Amino acid sequence: MDLKEMQAETILGPINEILESGKFENPEQETGEGDTVIGEMTDYEKAIWTVLSRTVGSFRKMVENLPDNPEEANDEDVEKTRRLKEKIEALKDFFWASLRHRLGEVSYQGAGIGVRSDFQIVTMAETEEENPLADILRHIIVGVG
Repeated sequence: MDLKEMQAETILGPINEILESGKFENPEQETGEGDTVIGEMTDYEKAIWTVLSRTVGSFRKMVENLPDNPEEANDEDVEKTRRLKEKIEALKDFFWASLRHRLGEVSYQGAGIGVRSDFQIVTMAETEEENPLADILRHIIVGVG
């Protein structure tokens, strides 16, 4: 059994599929004032980003379909939402850890790192507004659960 087969049923399976297809989702946010470009995502990082973005999109749709009153939600939907949230957290941690590991010390400058259109990796100025995906993730981690 090769590595791809061993990873197929894990969280790495979809990443490998995207990597193989080369169909990456470009981050929407443009490089702005205060951003300093420090690199570009590798194809593997682009694949992780793509799976993360798609998973967040699925999560948002799922949450929108849940009833406003949590007691009206059925247990199956709540469990699916919880599992998807867990997957997002794992992908997010894996993505940022991968970037920081590869980029090293430069990734700890400024207010942190972010990703921008054309797969650019930037350090952000202290006053930088958050990336929309980061806002979504923050809401997921803090606001739903």
